[in-house]
Amino acid sequence: MSSVLVSTMAFVLLLVTTLQLLLAMGKPFGAYTLGGYYHVLPLPLRIVSGLSSVVLLLIIVVYLSHIQLIPIQWLPTTPLLWGIAIFFIINTVANMLSKSSKERRVMTPIAAFLVVGTFSLLVIT
Repeated sequence: MSSVLVSTMAFVLLLVTTLQLLLAMGKPFGAYTLGGYYHVLPLPLRIVSGLSSVVLLLIIVVYLSHIQLIPIQWLPTTPLLWGIAIFFIINTVANMLSKSSKERRVMTPIAAFLVVGTFSLLVIT
């Protein structure tokens, strides 16, 4: 059960990581992030998108380590999962309040799924 949940969350995070990398490369998907203020992100925000990609990949590592698919014994996955859950709660609220309808319609359900999935992972493992 937990491996299916983690695999699904990892897949979703890889999709979001791809979006962040496309934004970092200057592709015109700005309507899906940061309130939709930019069609193409300016350079400083492209750098932020690139860094966000790294953070999202590290979250995947925490998920995989928590269920021992990547055995990193020294990684305190339970407290990290609590922090990740809070991070995704903040994301969900921010996406819900976005002025961009695309961000609200696409990113809010993704962030909400990741909140529920992260808390579920904490409960079932």
